Amino acid sequence: MKNYFKEAVNAAGSIGLPQGVHENVIISHIETGYAKNKQGLEKKKQFYILFRKLDKFGRDLGTHEMSLFRVDANKSYALDNLAGILKHVYSVLELFIEEKKLDTMFDPFKDVLTTEGENSVDIEDEFEIDTIRGGRLEHSSSLLDLEKKIINEAVRILETVKEKREDNKFRLKLIETKGKSNNVFIDVPRYGEFIELMSVTKKESKLYI
Repeated sequence: MKNYFKEAVNAAGSIGLPQGVHENVIISHIETGYAKNKQGLEKKKQFYILFRKLDKFGRDLGTHEMSLFRVDANKSYALDNLAGILKHVYSVLELFIEEKKLDTMFDPFKDVLTTEGENSVDIEDEFEIDTIRGGRLEHSSSLLDLEKKIINEAVRILETVKEKREDNKFRLKLIETKGKSNNVFIDVPRYGEFIELMSVTKKESKLYI
């Protein structure tokens, strides 16, 4: 039986992880972030993932919560932001699901952007090389529908591989970033690799670069 009291105590006593590459990390909690707050408003962020670093005895060494800002469809860089979200989502999913299987499980483009005669795989390729312009995402509702589908599908899939999430430990890279008020934040890199399985040797690792 799950010990909720013990989990609550561990979470309350956990410290935030500093910048650097952390080993033996697991995902201990995940949610879409679409649930509304007490004021009835949706959060400005989404895809909340709580990373937890463990020692060799399974004890908590610290946590980091990753969350992604939602796309503002009115901005000129909205499509680039959505591509960044997709990249972070794929990076997490690929830890636990091999590529061929993932292609059959994760298809947020289906029924969102496709029209008669189009294939969602072709649209996904077009999106990834950043050539979707004009009519494809002309209406902001299409872009926001796709964003929500990506997040909802990712969380659903991650819930189906819960045992793998607990058994397959990975490395997590965190860096310092500065906000508009020069406040320093610890977060995953916006660009480049930020996560990989522990089975990747340090010599082959892209996180220590």
